[in-house]
Amino acid sequence: MVERVSLLQLLKDRRVIFGAILFILLVAASYLIHPGGFFLRYAHSTTEIKSLLGFFSAVAALFLPFIRSEPFFAVWTLIGLIFLFKNERRMFSATLLFVGAYVLIFYLLFHIDDRFIAYQIPLFALVSGYGAAAVWHRLKNLRFIRITLFSITLVGMVIPTIRVDTLLLKNDTRAQAREWMESNLPQGAKILVLSPQTRLSATPTAIREQKDIDPQSLRSVDEAEAVLDPSLLKHKAFHALNLYTLRADHPFFENVATYRKEKKYEYAVLAQSIYGESPVKEKALASLVGDGVLIARFPGFDRPGFELTEGAIGSLSNLFSGAASGPTVSIYRYEL
Repeated sequence: MVERVSLLQLLKDRRVIFGAILFILLVAASYLIHPGGFFLRYAHSTTEIKSLLGFFSAVAALFLPFIRSEPFFAVWTLIGLIFLFKNERRMFSATLLFVGAYVLIFYLLFHIDDRFIAYQIPLFALVSGYGAAAVWHRLKNLRFIRITLFSITLVGMVIPTIRVDTLLLKNDTRAQAREWMESNLPQGAKILVLSPQTRLSATPTAIREQKDIDPQSLRSVDEAEAVLDPSLLKHKAFHALNLYTLRADHPFFENVATYRKEKKYEYAVLAQSIYGESPVKEKALASLVGDGVLIARFPGFDRPGFELTEGAIGSLSNLFSGAASGPTVSIYRYEL
């Protein structure tokens, strides 16, 4: 049986009050430590037009990837909701209200991303567990069917987990590429980095050069490396322009091949974004490929919309389509 309490009783519960205070303190601490991480200040969607259709589209955008990537989990969650509706109507309503409020907050204030489903997983686990217990009880006289059904479920959920663990053990392609460059390229080598979420330790001179291209492309780690004693760096530092932080339509990409020749860059690290590139950046990548000689390649996933590190898995079959987590990263060398 599910214990029922009134809202007033719940609000009087010291555990609830303590949890709320702890949550507020953690939010405040997070903001004080890193104000720039509070994305809602500049990445909000409050100025966009909202509608009921838009809300249901947000629901679909959040839950369809979950259904495709976790079909067994999704089915048992649905079964759990059905049994909640039959046996615990108030709990069913509270669950839908919580999930709906969660989606609504992100829809009204922010945006929807695949990985945001992660905060609903504990609730789904409870609901699916309730459904599984109800089915197990219903099939108590059908032992073979019960064991077969739950064995299939177990295998279906364990195999993708093992696959993810295998991919993580191989390390992300961008980490592989970085380790290779630190082992095989000389200190201070001039490198253009046009690979999503790929960063090499840069010299102060390179950081100043990137600042001249676009000051907004610098990150806190760049500002730190610009003033840090080189002897304190754990990794080999290169004259690297970490250009993945430039806007996809940045004017710099229009003449990147010419810039490489004029500034005598010896290497380029290239990879495609899973979300597609702007025509300008596509042309820039093509020009750098055409001028160079491929010296290293780290195969990963090249399916549009798939990025394990971002929680964007899409169809479950995507997990078995690549050699390692991350996009395929290629390293090119140029004759000076």
